[in-house]
Amino acid sequence: MIQRLMKKLLLYSALFYFFPFSLTAQTLQVPTTQYSIITKKTATWCPICGGVSWTTFRQMIDDNQSNSILIAAHYDTGSKLYSKTAQDIVANFEGGLSYGQPVFFFNSQRLTGRDANTAAMARDMARTANGNTPAVQTGINAVLQTSTNTLLIETKTTFFSSGDGNYRLAIYPILKSVVEDQASRGRDTHKMILLDEITGNSFGQIITSGITPSGRNIDGRFETGNSKIVDAAKEDNLQLAVVIWKENGMRFDFVNAYVISTIRLEVVSNTNNVAIPNLSWNIPSFQGYAELQLHASANIPNAQIDLFDLAGKKIKTIYNSQLAEGQHTFRMDAPAGVKLVTIRVGNKVATTKFLVY
Repeated sequence: MIQRLMKKLLLYSALFYFFPFSLTAQTLQVPTTQYSIITKKTATWCPICGGVSWTTFRQMIDDNQSNSILIAAHYDTGSKLYSKTAQDIVANFEGGLSYGQPVFFFNSQRLTGRDANTAAMARDMARTANGNTPAVQTGINAVLQTSTNTLLIETKTTFFSSGDGNYRLAIYPILKSVVEDQASRGRDTHKMILLDEITGNSFGQIITSGITPSGRNIDGRFETGNSKIVDAAKEDNLQLAVVIWKENGMRFDFVNAYVISTIRLEVVSNTNNVAIPNLSWNIPSFQGYAELQLHASANIPNAQIDLFDLAGKKIKTIYNSQLAEGQHTFRMDAPAGVKLVTIRVGNKVATTKFLVY
């Protein structure tokens, strides 16, 4: 039994060592889908934004998450969730800042109403658009580099038919949820909050100008160390939406979009790769779980312990608090196979692999 387990662990170790954690633009897949963008113009100080439209937006999220990106755009500086990017995007849409709030937009078109009928209208429009053949689309991958607290992003844009004009690529980080005040509701959970734009402009960077032939591929690489974005990625609370805009005079026409909700963690292949002062550990494995046995030779102000699968997808946070001097044991339940545990103290991160059998 022990021999079989050792052979299995050695095999997994070899596979783990060669696992490609770096970004690879050559293998990035570009979807052949037409997405839409559904936007709620809102503000935390707005009483009616927490009324019927609150429920309507949640219905839109449920109806359209497989064919659209959805954003709550807090456009006003008085809102506790304000972003300049949200203000710029709302100003670009039909009627933009001249209307009050809440207002819903489908792509650049203002929708009338705030109730269930508006949600049904958006659902039907998104489904119709999703059945169309796209002229251009972008694929996106992202990796959180824990050693530098940097989010690394790659994109690949494919023109399925020829284009003419200036096309721009924007990348929007969206908080899946956040607890904040909302007038008429008090503290509540807000959904799909537009945080910012990653390339440096609310409508992204120009990726092609003039005549763009059918079949052209355009690769892009971007990164951000913005702490709000990085922290959201660590907590599995981040979507990354990529939007293609086309310049139209002083405005920007929506072309297509795509969104990912899983950010991969970049880990290194060495076991116990970083020495953490005053901390040592051992991980015995059992059937269905393993134990992280830590020994702290001094008080540690804060230690964060996270469990991941072999692909770097976070399973859960095991511990995130002060560690007193002495021995500590944390049970890590997980399906059979090789897993990863990261131990973070300050700016030092150790990544260790272990086997659950």
